[in-house]
Amino acid sequence: MRKIKLLEKKIKAVLEEKGLHFTCKEISKLANKEDVYEWAIGKLKDEDVTITNVKFLKKYYKKLASLRYYKQPLLQKFKAEHFLEVERLFDNFQPDIINKTLNRYEKERWSKHLELPLLEQEKIKNAKVVIFGLGGIGTNVLLNLVYSGVYNYRIVDNDTVELSNLNRQTLYIPDDVEKLKSEVTKKRLLEINPNLNIKSYNLKVDYPSGINLLKDKEINIPNEFLKIDKLIKWGDIIVNALDYYGAPYLVNDLCIKNEKPFYWGSVMYSYGVLYSYLPKKTACLRCIFGPYDFFNKHQTLRYRTQKSAFVGAVLGSTAIISGNFIAGMIINDVCKLKTEYHGKYIVLDTYKFEIDKIPLYIYHKCECNNWDNI
Repeated sequence: MRKIKLLEKKIKAVLEEKGLHFTCKEISKLANKEDVYEWAIGKLKDEDVTITNVKFLKKYYKKLASLRYYKQPLLQKFKAEHFLEVERLFDNFQPDIINKTLNRYEKERWSKHLELPLLEQEKIKNAKVVIFGLGGIGTNVLLNLVYSGVYNYRIVDNDTVELSNLNRQTLYIPDDVEKLKSEVTKKRLLEINPNLNIKSYNLKVDYPSGINLLKDKEINIPNEFLKIDKLIKWGDIIVNALDYYGAPYLVNDLCIKNEKPFYWGSVMYSYGVLYSYLPKKTACLRCIFGPYDFFNKHQTLRYRTQKSAFVGAVLGSTAIISGNFIAGMIINDVCKLKTEYHGKYIVLDTYKFEIDKIPLYIYHKCECNNWDNI
């Protein structure tokens, strides 16, 4: 008992040297005091010590924040809560159990992910992603997912690289101009990770003329669209990085038919708009933009104003940030994290550095809502 009391006094003294004042009673409630002392004097790292006393932690982080940000009271409060939230993430964290099938190379390459309790690298690795559109959104989503450790891809685009693409489409370099985006993208991604399972398709994506794929469950999908349908069936996650004419609606409708989630994004000027669709749970593109716009061959889903009808103006950093956001949404969903963006229309304003999340509702007459009743 005397030894324990002496240890408690040592812990109290070490903390006081750092400007962190605790009573002997508060110190006495700590478990594994030997480890706490070793940690306090710097012999053990933060991750090697578990402190289960929540009251102690709250006071500790509050004092720590007040010392670090001593003239910023609002920042002190925020950081104290943030420190405690991060601490809670590591409760019962067992990285070797949730990532047991990774090989030595993968454990080293994604070691920083393996230190994060929120992520399950095995799930990230095994996710199957289909990306339609290799422009400003698609390329940045892909780049982030590959660096995050997703291995399985099907990528679709029938365009060639243009010089004007290079301000935002981060997978391309000047030597790629006039080459097929699908081929260049596959080659570049394999340079980043040679172990990828990736196939590219030089396919035009548009809505079949005179047909509404959701009007009748028994409708026959035209042969030229069967390949797109098969790709969507293959994927766990669909990225609908298309905003011209009927293309996004085709992916929308096939995802509804196949009950697949998709992520849609578009960029105009300094605004990025993002949306994630969950089958039977959130609004689809028809609910948002209306069911018939895609028959108008001049229609896009980009921002447009009366004074600037030109739809090509895009701030490069906005496209990059928007793609990063969508990749982050995908990783969150793969790892089944709690999220607040589903069913919301997210607008990024990169001039004002503001983010708006507007709730959206399923239109009661939309085919996506009545699909099961047809």
